[in-house]
Amino acid sequence: MLHCLDVLDPRDVEAYLSTDTEKAGRAAIYGVPIDALRETGPSVSPINGVVAALAATEFMVAVTGMREPQRLINYYGHVPKLTTAKPKPDCYYCTAIRGKPEDADAGVSCACRSFVSSG
Repeated sequence: MLHCLDVLDPRDVEAYLSTDTEKAGRAAIYGVPIDALRETGPSVSPINGVVAALAATEFMVAVTGMREPQRLINYYGHVPKLTTAKPKPDCYYCTAIRGKPEDADAGVSCACRSFVSSG
């Protein structure tokens, strides 16, 4: 789903899949020691509250059936602006894999198999 909604940043994916040596090289040129960040980047409390409220609202509409929940909401706090996105109709992940963990072989890499339903 994140692929077809153009949410995945190839640089973030590359960083996630990098070896420890590659991560160390990237950290050396970043300019701020990772220890100074306590393994995270900056966090702004009001933005966290807005995003949590959006998530709670989408959960509420899903549970109550008020409307179909949004699959993706982007919040641009500097504007301020919200956008939603619909999956591309020809997305392989949404049409062939979504809701079918057995087809995606999701249980193989899932650390906690209880999160992967069997049907």
